[in-house]
Amino acid sequence: MLLMRSLSAWMVTQMVLTLTLCAQQRETYSVGTRGIRLILSSQGKIIAVRPGKNAPPTALTGFASVSGCRQSGPAVVIKKRDGSIGFTRILVNDSLHRSCEVTETFSPSGGSIRWNLVIRGTGAPWGGQINTELRYPPGAHTRLWTAWGSPSYDSALSDRALSDRLRPLPGGSGLTEFIVPGNNQWTDPLVEVPFSDRTYYYGLPYYSHRQPQISICPFQGNILCIPMITVLEPAQDLGLSFALSPADDLVDLVLQTGRDGKMVFTRLFNRISGDHALHFSMDITAHLADWRAGLGWMAARYPGYFRPKQKRAFRLGGLGAYAGPFAVTQTARMHAMGFTTNWQASFDFPYMGMFLPPVKKNQPWKRFGDSTMTIGAMAAYATRMKSNGFHVLNYFNVTEFGTKVLYPPPAPAAGRPEDAWKDCNEFLYRNLSRAIFKASPRMARQEGVNFIPGGPVYTWEDGVVMDCGDSAYRHFLLDQARRHIREIPDADGICIDRMDWLRMFNEQADDGRTWFENRPARSLVHSFRDLMDSLGPLMHRGGKSIFVNNHDKRIDLLGQADGIFDEFTYAGSPLNLTALLCVYKPAMGWTDQAATVRKEGPDAFFQKYLYMGLYPMCPYPANDHSIMPDSLVDGYFLEYGPLFDLMRGRTWVLEPHAVLAENDAARVNLFKVPGGFVMPVMYGKSPSVRIHVRMKDSRGRLLRIASAQIWYPGKKKGVAIPVGKEGHSLVLDVPLVRGCAMVCFPSRDLLKTDPR
Repeated sequence: MLLMRSLSAWMVTQMVLTLTLCAQQRETYSVGTRGIRLILSSQGKIIAVRPGKNAPPTALTGFASVSGCRQSGPAVVIKKRDGSIGFTRILVNDSLHRSCEVTETFSPSGGSIRWNLVIRGTGAPWGGQINTELRYPPGAHTRLWTAWGSPSYDSALSDRALSDRLRPLPGGSGLTEFIVPGNNQWTDPLVEVPFSDRTYYYGLPYYSHRQPQISICPFQGNILCIPMITVLEPAQDLGLSFALSPADDLVDLVLQTGRDGKMVFTRLFNRISGDHALHFSMDITAHLADWRAGLGWMAARYPGYFRPKQKRAFRLGGLGAYAGPFAVTQTARMHAMGFTTNWQASFDFPYMGMFLPPVKKNQPWKRFGDSTMTIGAMAAYATRMKSNGFHVLNYFNVTEFGTKVLYPPPAPAAGRPEDAWKDCNEFLYRNLSRAIFKASPRMARQEGVNFIPGGPVYTWEDGVVMDCGDSAYRHFLLDQARRHIREIPDADGICIDRMDWLRMFNEQADDGRTWFENRPARSLVHSFRDLMDSLGPLMHRGGKSIFVNNHDKRIDLLGQADGIFDEFTYAGSPLNLTALLCVYKPAMGWTDQAATVRKEGPDAFFQKYLYMGLYPMCPYPANDHSIMPDSLVDGYFLEYGPLFDLMRGRTWVLEPHAVLAENDAARVNLFKVPGGFVMPVMYGKSPSVRIHVRMKDSRGRLLRIASAQIWYPGKKKGVAIPVGKEGHSLVLDVPLVRGCAMVCFPSRDLLKTDPR
């Protein structure tokens, strides 16, 4: 009865709001498809939405704008036979004496309404922030969700249950000199919150001369990794998702939300001109009230960004390491920990960027350090690892070059051009000088950052930042990739480091699309995408995978990436962002030191990784700035290793209401694995928890399952438990050990004593 009263009140409120808005319009238009319909004003503004076939209209408002512009004259309306409606307006910026033509088209597109935006300037190029503004009337129980580093909310608007779910878990890295304390601990990102006044940055906070924030890491919670937002009405089991296309030219982006229901996507640094029209799109879709439905729609709509191009990449998913080559002497022990992949900390190169010098297979060079290396030795190491059942990713970097780079350039040497590679400065200035990223004289000084105004920005070991959009540098990188494929056949691929530099702008170049600080420039985002359009197909055709250490947490940068090996998951936000970017890709994360595991305690440390479907690094001899073998902590990894093995090849189940723990008595997720399903039940508050699960077959029917197996840390075998059915859900009463259980549903592969 209370639900019916609440529903009726909500319906009445929405209908009154909608009728009021419609009455203010002289003429309205309607665009609809399966499950959703928009009502539009004569000027092309959204004034209402009908989410679902039988739902009442909701007073959603929405429109596009260019900051600093006003509309000149009425909109021209074009109706199309396919049910689309277009609106063309002229926007004028009086202060800049510029104008542009804006065409918005609303089209039925399967289960969504696609809102296309085309902007074409007139006259000289200029720049302006391009906004998509939405406003939804939130009620007391309205919730929102986005792919954030950490849910951000107004505590005055939350009840005790929500506050408990969003309380950060104790622990976090001991490296507090690098991390603001509030960003160190882990908060569950799979929780919807009330509307609040917040700002979220896409990938990382955007670059500016005044606040360059060079070498910034994704520790803060207000980072958005997928450009979407979902609004939920739990009482009515209705949801709306608003999703920007990752294929759009998003140089940078900010999302603002408001307590009043405001949602504004602001696109930054795009150039408005007549030579190159800007194309943007947003899909609006209706679904059930679960964040999984919105994210699942997004992943299904843009599989090229969410799924690996190289399916072999799933084999690499497991506990990782970042170490130089060494003879594997404890193969069985490493397998027991769940170790699979070493991102080879290959200080094998003579200097950064020269990863495979142009020499014969067994010709030695002086590696970074005191010893020597050959291509043959690198290939032999990959072969040894493969024979032991492990995988190798070679180090790669597309944004940094050299060691002890001099500036101004030294005088050219008199040696042979083919020997120039032996001297970092000689090779750089002879072949790649145009690719050196130059610091603007207006860039503010930053502690710990060395740069020369008008000259290089220095990085690790006095290498310099590079722009991979330069044609000569791109050719150099692609040539090394070809040689990697040919000369190190048993390596599984490469892992690209240091993507934080992609926030920057090369003000000495022009990509024809970027407008930064009132002038043309080349965005390093464009440079990276253009490089990956060549590097990705090249590596994949060669049977290799591409992983990335993506400091800049953006889904649109991952179109050619097969997985992530993240350097910062010892802090909460990077762990969450990496997991959400990899719902259908393998994801590995960093363990900074054994002290972090001891500080958190093994259960708190490992269970967040299992819950989010992500693999930590394990203790490994010769690990570089990461966890080393430890007499106590090694035992913890051996206890939890079999549980991580159960996740091999996992992808997230993103069906609405797929899994639920009664009374929030535990945190639970659901993954599809080859041949079955795995359900991590973590951070339990009681000895047992009741779980409701909706697993479907390929035809969308609820699976019929009579029993399942539970695995616990430190146990060598699974334990069978019965599975019941209530309505449209399977029901399990799951006993917990140390607050957790890994539940495996029927599959011959999963029910073996040894999950490998």
